[in-house]
Amino acid sequence: MKNVFQPMKTHSRTLRRSRAFTLVELLVVVSVVIILATLSIVATRAVRQKARQANAVGSLRQLGAAGVAYSLENNGEINTLRWNTDPKEGRPFVANSFWGRMQPHLFGDSNAGGNQKALQKELKQQIGALFSSPNPDTMAGTVLQGAKIYHDNSGLPVPVSFNKYLYPFGQWANVNRIDSPSDVLYFAYGFGMFDEADGKDYAETPTNGMTPGNNFYYLSDRRAWAAFLDGHVEGVSAPMPDRRFARPE
Repeated sequence: MKNVFQPMKTHSRTLRRSRAFTLVELLVVVSVVIILATLSIVATRAVRQKARQANAVGSLRQLGAAGVAYSLENNGEINTLRWNTDPKEGRPFVANSFWGRMQPHLFGDSNAGGNQKALQKELKQQIGALFSSPNPDTMAGTVLQGAKIYHDNSGLPVPVSFNKYLYPFGQWANVNRIDSPSDVLYFAYGFGMFDEADGKDYAETPTNGMTPGNNFYYLSDRRAWAAFLDGHVEGVSAPMPDRRFARPE
């Protein structure tokens, strides 16, 4: 009897041993799981970045179209920032800000009834919706997160930088004075204003943020997306032709 059952016991112990993981096997499994998790995180970030970039380009298109509509209704005047020293800066200060003048063409008529504080709150919500940002003051959650954002006299964020030669009271303040609006940069993501010098060298040191010495904001594809005076949007890279700045003589 012992000779009959002994082999079965030995075979049972062998099966139990074969079902157990060795330390090497366990380490291999853990390594594979870590690699797959890392790849998944990277892919998710890439998809999220692409979505943010698509939203950024889309918001620029809306702004560009609204800028064209503003010019058509204001005898060709180009809508840019207002400074405290501008004779047209005026009051009420929120309604006369960049966003206040853009609102009818971008968001529709206001419900604030002339109340400037109510208008500021309304515009802030509309700006947040436009850029898909939970905090439009910092553009949190967008491609502009962490970048400097200019605030005009209304105190509302203006996350685009304008062509310096299109300053409202300069020679090129009116789009009707420019031969080819489709060739002239209107604005791009960034801070302040930019000119020819920025356009010629900004792409030499591309990053995902503000770079020293210029006012452009780079997206992940190492291009700066910009709106032109005719409302179209494109990704630009240096060096850019001088005509895109319409430098006044």
